[in-house]
Amino acid sequence: MTQPVFLYLHIPKTAGSAVISAIREHFLGRKSCEVEGPDYLASEARLLDGGSSRADQFDLVTGHFSYGLHRAFARPCHYYAIVRDPVDRLISLYYFTKSTPAHPRYSAANDMSLMQYALSGIHPEIENCQTKMLSGRPASNFLNGVEVCSSEDIDRAIAHLDSSFVSVGVFEHLELSLRMLTAKTGWPNTVVARQNVTLNRPRASDISDEERRALESVNRFDLILYRHALDRLCKSVDDLPFAARSWLRLRFGSPRAQDAGESRR
Repeated sequence: MTQPVFLYLHIPKTAGSAVISAIREHFLGRKSCEVEGPDYLASEARLLDGGSSRADQFDLVTGHFSYGLHRAFARPCHYYAIVRDPVDRLISLYYFTKSTPAHPRYSAANDMSLMQYALSGIHPEIENCQTKMLSGRPASNFLNGVEVCSSEDIDRAIAHLDSSFVSVGVFEHLELSLRMLTAKTGWPNTVVARQNVTLNRPRASDISDEERRALESVNRFDLILYRHALDRLCKSVDDLPFAARSWLRLRFGSPRAQDAGESRR
């Protein structure tokens, strides 16, 4: 039986560095490839344009790329991604950008408040980034798209999540998410250590109601996607045998108790 290629679609500011380190432990001695920056689109294009004879040598691909990379492979592919409460993700992105001098939008972010940044439209990544990446529609690409996210994108994103992803993780339940991934893949359990944590930033519960409304207004599709991913994680736990399900709930709690936005209030 042909081993599927594992495609880790790394949504920015979703503990990607830590997740990649954990996943790579299961691919030691096997070929992997990273869609690298700063020009992620060019890196992705090189893999897509190289033909399946080149792409199929890799068992693992990680990086900031959109849904659709499986077309580079003749082998079957399994996607994986971690999604995050979109308001909290955008706060993290803003403070990471304004504290990273090498970031291309460092100066712009430092001239804006959080709310101004969210509503600025200075880059497609700010608005419904998670939905755009899982949709894979070129016109709304999270890096160079010319169209805003639409109902077509959320429909595509959810359909792709349900049909092509071996599992989906939730940032707020990262350890549980990785446990469910190992249960799906048969890998040994992995301990994840957070990396590249953005410091000196407010929590989502600390921002004003006006700021919250602004951030939600540019992430309404990501809020839908987040709730769907959270429901899917809950269902994957519910589907386990009683003993395993009970142990996980005792160890990690139930993600069903948290909905998008609850941590902000």
